[in-house]
Amino acid sequence: MKYLKIILASIAVAIVFWGCSSSSEPSKPDFSRYLPNKIGSYWVYEWYDVDENGNKDPESLTIDSMFVVGPATKGGKNCTEYKTISNGDASSSFMYVEGSKMYSFWEALSTDLLPLPLDQWILMADFEGTTWVILKDSTISGLEFPDFPGVKIDVTFGITAAKGGTKSIQIGSNTFTAQEFSMNIKIVGKMAGLEIVNFTKVVKNYFVQDIGLIQSSSDANKVSILGMGEMTIPGFLQNLIRYNIKK
Repeated sequence: MKYLKIILASIAVAIVFWGCSSSSEPSKPDFSRYLPNKIGSYWVYEWYDVDENGNKDPESLTIDSMFVVGPATKGGKNCTEYKTISNGDASSSFMYVEGSKMYSFWEALSTDLLPLPLDQWILMADFEGTTWVILKDSTISGLEFPDFPGVKIDVTFGITAAKGGTKSIQIGSNTFTAQEFSMNIKIVGKMAGLEIVNFTKVVKNYFVQDIGLIQSSSDANKVSILGMGEMTIPGFLQNLIRYNIKK
């Protein structure tokens, strides 16, 4: 679950909207309206693990919060720092928008399966494109899966993304039209050159103008590992429950 939260803390991305302009010029999209960055802005989310039938696990409920720290410089870029608090643990994320693209700085992607050092700016969204690569395929050799101690596997890991359609999402008594973005996290495992596991974890994120991320979800995955049985990767559902956006 940790890697999904890190990913979520890194993707308060901007979505296209058509703003006002003079009659002599075409209107231009303002991506920054989906990336609020004023000090005093905050978001509070509820998080549940989800089983293979889509049922939430009540015992897994956590309340996570994110707030704007302020302007920052990271990796040679001017950006905004955001702080996320989850179960008492704090982590920072750094983001900025340039043209039609939004970038997030990932120092490391520490997943339940893959400790992957990055230390680089990652393209999280391209609003004038349809699909893009977030992370090119990388291979980690000799990885040990937690459900199968002692078994060493070479794992290739990559992330692609796509802009989807829109969805109506309710927060309290208000209903918003949210833009969908999906991330496809592909994992291929080999042992002695033989492919023994191949699956894709899909994470969907929904954003609303002048609010940001309001929902994120992923289905549970039952993964078959050749000759060793199955393991289940839980899904999750994260919903925004309250927020404050400074203008």
